[in-house]
Amino acid sequence: MSQHLDAKQLQQLRTLLVDERTRLLAGQTRPVADDAIGDVQDHAAEAARLERDVRLGDHARERLSEVEAALVRIEDGDYGECEETGDPIPFARLLLEPTTRYTVDALEIIERERARDLVRSGIADDDPVY
Repeated sequence: MSQHLDAKQLQQLRTLLVDERTRLLAGQTRPVADDAIGDVQDHAAEAARLERDVRLGDHARERLSEVEAALVRIEDGDYGECEETGDPIPFARLLLEPTTRYTVDALEIIERERARDLVRSGIADDDPVY
């Protein structure tokens, strides 16, 4: 178990993750409105909501996967340790982003390497990267 986080901190972080997982799962199981009810505006609003949900669906599934992976790391005892360096991730950072797998320093190195690889592959610095 991560030695830099005490039991109370781990429980607080686990609660944040479980709550987020619950919200994500609830968002995926929202009922769809009955087509026989409502007027044209209701149907248009529902169609717009469904379109938005499809776009957000991939993000929500990815986020749910991150949350579940963090919960597994808590159970395995390696939660809160940087996957790149093995250094402890500060509690304050984990509170802000409980699924994080890297310290700020390691993430900066990873992002610099990613940017360098993009430049080498011919993508210009001013091209947006999504």
